Amino acid sequence: MAAHQYRDMQGFPFDGHSIVAGLRHRIVVSIGALAGWLSLTLLYLAFFAQRFSLLQDIVILVVGLLVLAAVLAGSWITYGMRFIDDWWD
Repeated sequence: MAAHQYRDMQGFPFDGHSIVAGLRHRIVVSIGALAGWLSLTLLYLAFFAQRFSLLQDIVILVVGLLVLAAVLAGSWITYGMRFIDDWWD
């Protein structure tokens, strides 16, 4: 187990990188992605949904949710990966 000289306020090892470093970026990406998905969904429902059947509309919205989940997962997984070393020790 690696010995860490410093610990932050939550008790996590502090090795020169703040535990909140990059957090603002990920929060902004999360809010922006959610707002963008909601805006595009409302525009789609207002202007393009009449051309497709109900099943096709549902599939399009689910695919949009999957893309949103992939963007958010990619953003937050990279944040969590920097703390994985402490869990394996």
